[in-house]
Amino acid sequence: MKNTNCVYNKNGRDCNWKINSIVVYNGTTKDKNMWGKNNNPALFLSKSKEYVISDIEVHKYHTKIWVKDLYNENEFQMGPFNSVCFSLIEK
Repeated sequence: MKNTNCVYNKNGRDCNWKINSIVVYNGTTKDKNMWGKNNNPALFLSKSKEYVISDIEVHKYHTKIWVKDLYNENEFQMGPFNSVCFSLIEK
């Protein structure tokens, strides 16, 4: 997987995202799930909850991210999910 700090999201290219960044899950749509053959985050994640990025894979027109629960270090990483389903939390 490509480990980079730039992702493509609803605002275009954003280079502030990186592994260990904190994101909040905003919800999803069928189109967001199908783009890039990502998993449906609604089956695994809670809306408005914060997660930590554990891996990033940037493609030409979309970015896949894998996340872990921010408050449970022992939890397995989940994904891949379309990055447009998340917002970066500035901390």
